[in-house]
Amino acid sequence: MNIVGLLLTLLRISLDSTASASYCDGREDGRNTESRALQLIVQAPVSSVLLVTECLFRLEMKVSCLSEAGDSPQYSWTLDGHNLTDSEVLSANDENNVIILRQHVSGYLACSVRNHISLGFTEQIISICKESTASESYCDGRKDGAQCFGALGGAMIIQLKNNTSEIPKYEWRNKTSPTLRGKMYNFFPNSHKNKSIFISSNVTISIKNLSKTDSGEYTLEIIDSEGQKIRQTLQLIVQAPVSSVQLVSECLSQLEMKVSCLPERGDSPQYSWTLDGQTLTDSVVLSGHKETNVIVLKQHVSGHLVCSVRNHISHASEEKNLFVCKDASLLIHGSLFAATILSCVGICLYFKLKDKYDKECVAPLSKKTPQDFKVIEQSRLSHD
Repeated sequence: MNIVGLLLTLLRISLDSTASASYCDGREDGRNTESRALQLIVQAPVSSVLLVTECLFRLEMKVSCLSEAGDSPQYSWTLDGHNLTDSEVLSANDENNVIILRQHVSGYLACSVRNHISLGFTEQIISICKESTASESYCDGRKDGAQCFGALGGAMIIQLKNNTSEIPKYEWRNKTSPTLRGKMYNFFPNSHKNKSIFISSNVTISIKNLSKTDSGEYTLEIIDSEGQKIRQTLQLIVQAPVSSVQLVSECLSQLEMKVSCLPERGDSPQYSWTLDGQTLTDSVVLSGHKETNVIVLKQHVSGHLVCSVRNHISHASEEKNLFVCKDASLLIHGSLFAATILSCVGICLYFKLKDKYDKECVAPLSKKTPQDFKVIEQSRLSHD
C-alpha cells in the first residue's frame, strides 16, 4: 500500500466535502497491480446542543433540540431516564428534533444528538405549562361568513383562497376603509393601514399587532377573469388572553367549601374544573354550575383541585391542594369553655391571695388587763 499517497489525498479533502479516495498497490515485485476504492465521508461534529421550550395553546409543550453544528444529526429523547411513550408525547415521531409533550408532562428531559463521528447531549428540568397564548392565530377565510379570533397584540393569518389565480383582481376592506388592493401578484397596501401584509406563496393576509379596534367585519371583493364580482365577508374578534389565574377557598358555616377561580384578565373566559384528575360530579359539588368561576364543594371533600380558564386564543390554569373544613362551632365552643375555666381559676386565685394579704396586714389585738382600765379611768377623772 502506498501510504504516503493516501495521506496526500486525505489532506486535499476539505471539511465539508464528500469524496472518493482510491489507492494502488505500487509494489514492483512482478505481481499484478491491484486497485481498490473506498468512500470517505467527512462530517462536521455535533456541538452546542440547546433545548428550547414553548407552551402551546392547549397547554402542550413544544420542545426543540437545536445543535449549533453537525452534519446528518440523529435525535433521541428520554424523560426521567426512560424513552418517551405515547402517553407523554403528542407528536408521532420522537426521533425528530422537535417534539410536542402532552399536558401535565414534567420531569427531567434529555436530548441526545449524534452522527457517525460525534455525540452531543443536553438536559433540562421541564415544568407543567400553566399559561399559554397564541401569539399567531390562523383562520380559514375561504368560506363566506367565517369567524376569526386573534390575540391582543398578536398576529392573525387569514387564508383567502387556494391560489392567486382565483383572485385576478381584489380589494380587502376593514369596515369601510380599503386595507389591501391589487391585481394578480401585484398587491398594494394602504399606507395608512400598513398592518396588513399579503403573502402570495400561500395566498394569505397577515394582520400584525392586533388591537381591539381591528375587531369587526372584513370584506374581500374579487373581480374574476370574466369581470364578475364575488364578495365574501369574515368577522374578526380580538380578545385579551387569559393570564395569572388564582384559586381562593373559603369554609362556609355548614363546612362546605366555596372556591373561586379568578383570572387577572381575559375576554370571554370559559371555566372547567377537575379534582384529583377527574371532572367534578354532583357527588362533590353542592351548588353552582361546574363551568362557572365559583363552585361550592360538599362537606368532607378534599384533594388536588385544578381550575382551567380558556378563551378562543389562550389557556391558563391553577391548582391547589384542598383540605376538609373543620367545624368552626366546636372550635368556638371549646375556646369559650377554656376562657370560662381560666376566668374561674383567676377569680378564685384573686380572692385567695386577697384573704392572705388581709391576714398579714391586720395586727392582732392584745388582751386588756384591769390595770389598763384603771389608767383610762384616771385619765377621764383628771379631764373632768
